[in-house]
Amino acid sequence: MFAGDHPLSLGCISRLGAVQDVFGQTDLLISFGARLTEFDTGRFGLQLPPQHIQVVEDERYTGDRIPSTRVVGEIAAIAQAFGHGTTERAPWCDVSTIKAREAERLESLGQDSYAALKLLRAAMHRNDVLVNDQSILNYWASAFFPCWKPGTFLYPSGSGTLGYALPAAIGVACAVKRSGEARKIVCIAGDGGFQYTQHELATLAQYDLPVKILLVNDDSYGVIAFFATFHVRPDT
Repeated sequence: MFAGDHPLSLGCISRLGAVQDVFGQTDLLISFGARLTEFDTGRFGLQLPPQHIQVVEDERYTGDRIPSTRVVGEIAAIAQAFGHGTTERAPWCDVSTIKAREAERLESLGQDSYAALKLLRAAMHRNDVLVNDQSILNYWASAFFPCWKPGTFLYPSGSGTLGYALPAAIGVACAVKRSGEARKIVCIAGDGGFQYTQHELATLAQYDLPVKILLVNDDSYGVIAFFATFHVRPDT
């Protein structure tokens, strides 16, 4: 993976604004192990470059909604083969300027979720682990929380499982405790999803596991309220 602070990283593809701007200047996209889902592509509204080579280990993984030329095989070997014989040249787009402009745009929104994630990232080290459930703050995290190391950002991708975060955080805590590493484990959950597995607090206490829980309590099922407000037919 590319760390979020790598000079060539633009972050999560779900940040469609910056990604779409870059794709608009691109002739060819090569994606490695990427499953471009409805969520990743803004309900398949993301405009890809004219040519797309999709490198996967299993052709069934790609789905059939995104047109591409598929190369199936061991991803690392294929990536090395693509890079063989290439020479370094000047970048064709200014990634640092794009990232700075995107950060300025996000700051201008004055969004509490984004501000909370910035505070959380500043309080966590590179090896610390953030485990996400399904709440509005988690949706923001999936797009805007910088990930710096593999295995440090857990999210119920694809399944959208309410109640995922606490049991997953317990699993991480057990592995970390066994390894003897000093790592923070932070679990974010909404007040609705947390009720699905809140009884696992007893597991935390029984095994003395170092999980910090950030509970987002708005005294409602916020996502359900959102869809009820914006997706109800006018005649109902």
